[in-house]
Amino acid sequence: MKFFALVLLSTIILTACEPKTSEHEVKVQKDDAKLQVEKSEIEIKARASSKLNELQKKIADGAPDLQIQILALEISNNFPGTPEALQATELAIPAEMRLKAADEEVIKQREANDEAEKKADEAEKKANEKLFKKMSTSFNKEVNKVEDIKFYHHKSFRSSYKTSISPYIAASLDASSDSHLLRFMFMYYGSDWLFVKKLEVKCGGERFTIPFEYSEVKRDNGGGDVREWVDMPATTEQMGLLRCAANTENEVFYNIEGNDYRKEVTMSKKQQEAIKETLYLDEHYAEIGMK
Repeated sequence: MKFFALVLLSTIILTACEPKTSEHEVKVQKDDAKLQVEKSEIEIKARASSKLNELQKKIADGAPDLQIQILALEISNNFPGTPEALQATELAIPAEMRLKAADEEVIKQREANDEAEKKADEAEKKANEKLFKKMSTSFNKEVNKVEDIKFYHHKSFRSSYKTSISPYIAASLDASSDSHLLRFMFMYYGSDWLFVKKLEVKCGGERFTIPFEYSEVKRDNGGGDVREWVDMPATTEQMGLLRCAANTENEVFYNIEGNDYRKEVTMSKKQQEAIKETLYLDEHYAEIGMK
């Protein structure tokens, strides 16, 4: 019993001896906390002021409006409710107005472009319809139902009894297909065999050599006259010759070179125009929509 009384007395004495927080210490703690808050507020204000100065410098230096808008939003979001945030918002108003005006101008320009494109498409459609009518009267159409092919020969080349370079179009009979091919056709018609080997062509300032294999040249005769001709898919060199003949303002001359003889020919302006229309049909076959 005495032991327990002694323990209780010791506990009371120790408790009484523990240090107690004084009013002064409490005040010091409160002052420290207040100081930390004020210090934090000062740091925030300093950062906000620094960002605001950066914004003002960008505006003075004529920085892009988008950069100004982004920096003003950054200040507003990071320092909400501060005088710096409010000032940044006000400073960014002109830039935002210009950006809005620019966006509206872009939309306006896009709408204008769409309208112009629509009108251009309509004009092109009308032009193609007009061109189709012209092409329909300028070309003869032949059909090979066995091979499912149709051919478009310019009417200027309708005679097979005339020396000429006369390209034409070979196309699929399938109405849903735009598949077609430009073929190069050369015809020699005369009273003597040449046994054609090549063409030497002078077109404006350019010269072209169009060679033929012996097997590529077909021959026929009748009534004292002979014909020699080539009919083949147009090669790169032949395409170059055709484009030159179609576009030059000068006369086109070519020598038909044979085994022993040659014949010089001057291409007529009518033939040059026919070549030009044939090339146009080849390049715009799908748009023209030949039937």
